[in-house]
Amino acid sequence: MKLIAVVLLMLIPYQLFGYVDLIKETRPVITQDRAEDLDYLVRKYSKKHGVPSEISISVMWQESGFANGYSNVDFNPCSAGYMQILSTTGNMLAGRTITCSELITNYEKNIEMGIRYLSMKYEESGHWAGAIGLYNGINNLEYVKGVLDKWEKVMEYIND
Repeated sequence: MKLIAVVLLMLIPYQLFGYVDLIKETRPVITQDRAEDLDYLVRKYSKKHGVPSEISISVMWQESGFANGYSNVDFNPCSAGYMQILSTTGNMLAGRTITCSELITNYEKNIEMGIRYLSMKYEESGHWAGAIGLYNGINNLEYVKGVLDKWEKVMEYIND
């Protein structure tokens, strides 16, 4: 079943679907305005960077559960924001020093960086399953499985 999902990830066309209800169901404490903003930003930057929005939203869901916060805050580099961008990755993408605080407060920049980075990983690997694995820093099969599980739920949501 997962092999089929991986093959489908390589073949799916770019589509624009709204994810507001999915975000709200997954993270009920999020406001309607923020859910709409996340939905808009994911679709906007997915289109800009050539990433299927279904993949972008699945990676965001896996990374942060739609929560804008830190993980490993006591470490350098930290991971922060909706896309859990490493501060070192943020520095590379921005061409300047990015703080963990900025990765959270400027969540639009965080989302664009995450989707842009995912696009770069696609260019590097040549397929979305590889890009998903590389997004996490290493080709971690458990991480890829987690994103694919969420991708399947996103596809069910779209098809309902």
